Amino acid sequence: MNKAYEAMNVQSFGGLFMSCTQSIVSAVARGFDEFAAARAFSLEIEHLNAKSDAQLGALGLQREDIPRYVSERLITL
Repeated sequence: MNKAYEAMNVQSFGGLFMSCTQSIVSAVARGFDEFAAARAFSLEIEHLNAKSDAQLGALGLQREDIPRYVSERLITL
C-alpha cells in the first residue's frame, strides 16, 4: 500500500471514530436529560400527593388533577 492511501484510511477512521463518539455522548446526555425530567415529575407529584385535600383545594386542585397539573407545569418550564 502506498503512504497516501494509508493516510486516507487513518483519516477516515479518525472521522468515523469522532462521529461515533459524538453520537454516544449525545445519547448519554439525552438520557440524563430525560432522567432528570422524569425525576422532577416524580418529585413534584410526591410533593403534591403529600398535601391534604384542603391544601390541594387551596391551590385549585383535586387529587386526580395532580398528574395533568404537573405535566403542564413541567412542559412550560
